[in-house]
This record gives sequence, C-alpha cells and structure tokens, in this order.
Amino acid sequence: MVDAQRDWQLDIPVDISLDQMHGSLGRALHDVSCTWHFESNCSYGDENKEEIPAPPPENNGNVFKAVLTKERDGEPLGIKIDSMDEKCLHICKVSSGGNTPVSRYNATAGTNQIMPGDYFLVVNGMSAASVTEGTKVSDSLRRQLSVLRTVEVMVSRPNEFEVKVDAQGENLGLDLTYSNYGVSLLIVQITDGAVGTRAPEVQKGDRILTVNGIEGSPPALFKALSGNMETLRLKVSRPFPYDPTRYGAGKSAVSFASAAEMCEIEA
Repeated sequence: MVDAQRDWQLDIPVDISLDQMHGSLGRALHDVSCTWHFESNCSYGDENKEEIPAPPPENNGNVFKAVLTKERDGEPLGIKIDSMDEKCLHICKVSSGGNTPVSRYNATAGTNQIMPGDYFLVVNGMSAASVTEGTKVSDSLRRQLSVLRTVEVMVSRPNEFEVKVDAQGENLGLDLTYSNYGVSLLIVQITDGAVGTRAPEVQKGDRILTVNGIEGSPPALFKALSGNMETLRLKVSRPFPYDPTRYGAGKSAVSFASAAEMCEIEA
C-alpha cells in the first residue's frame, strides 16, 4: 500500500505489479510525496532576522555560511530541493545557467559553492530546533527561502559512505519515503531486518543515493531495492553535525503570514 499525501490521498492495490505501480505513480503523483514500507527484499511496503554564526572548527569546512541575494521579490533561487526530511533541506539540483541568486553567489564563493547533494541546515536563523511545535519544519524552511531578498543559509556538505548488506533472504527492515523532486530515498524508520543487523551504521534520517551502483529517480532506486538480490551495496548520505542552538542560531527567524514556494528551478 502506498500512502501518498499532500492535500489528497491515492490508494494503490497491494497486488499491483511493479510496472503498473511505477506507471501509476508517474502519471498520478507529479507533486506529492510517497511513503513506502519494505517488509522484504521483494515487497513495497533582512530585518528581524538573526545573523547565523560561523560553524564550529570541528566541521573542518564541511559546514559553511552562504548569503544569497535576490534582485527582485519572488526571484527563484535557482535550485531544486527535497524537503521530505523534517530536519533540513536536501539540494537536488543547482541551475547551471542563467542569472540566479545561487549562481551569483557561486561565482565568487570559491570552494564554498552550493552544489547538488548539499544540505540547508539553517535558513534566516530558522532551524528544526526553533520551529514552533505543530509546524512542519520543511514548510518553515522553504518559506524562509522566499520571504526576504537576502537569505542567509548554513550549508552542509554531504557526509557520504557506502555499506554492504547481505540480505540472506531476510527483510530489509526499512521504512522509506521520497520527494518527486528528489534523487534519493529517505529512511524514515529502521525496523527488524538485514539493514539494522548487518549495517548498524545506517541511521534513521539517512538518504540512500545509489543501490548497487544505480542512481537517478526514486522509483529507479525502489526497483533496484526490490530486486531478488542477496547482496546490496548502498551509498548513503547525511549532513555533517551542526547544532544551531549551541552556536547561537535558531533563536529567531523572520515571521510571515504566507509565502509561495519559490525555491524550485523555473521550467
């Protein structure tokens, strides 16, 4: 069963074939998020904002501050983001051309350019630690990206590693979700199964980037995971640690009544 939610629900029969399932998702779920549960190898289940401080030295340059400046209200930043993680934003794509806030920043940023795979941990002083209870972190961070002409973000490089999982016919034990803008699978929960037993370094909140060398769209990664393979090689990503409350960020942020999601690349 697939639980696809934003403002509506779509139920797909449990016995639908893999090809039918991917076709249905491709047609129907252009802009919704999908949560899947794996039970086995072959089943699916500018004003008023606080300045962000410099990151701690132990991050060795893997976390840095970037200031993005818009030339007009509503100017798209020039990135696509995956906001399924309720802790930070994952950068899926950076526009390679055009005149955008990110491209202008990157032109003078040297080694601190914003790149695909990076994470936005703090936006205009807003972080997972400062969001009001009952408010979605992802919505708050995305809206902060659009509310001012000057946007300050704390960026983390991806901390990537590879694991080998010998399934041996055992359930994978993964609850996974993804964004249709994304290029990864987000681990929502790790239950009893091969990953928890044989790859304990994998954690809830990690992102699966490749499966046995296969990368690309989330459906392609799901298909690779569902194959009848005894051994899986997973490339996993997570942000480097950064505590915004410890280092002074996350105490205040720009308030807003409503804002459009202006962080996607324009078609």
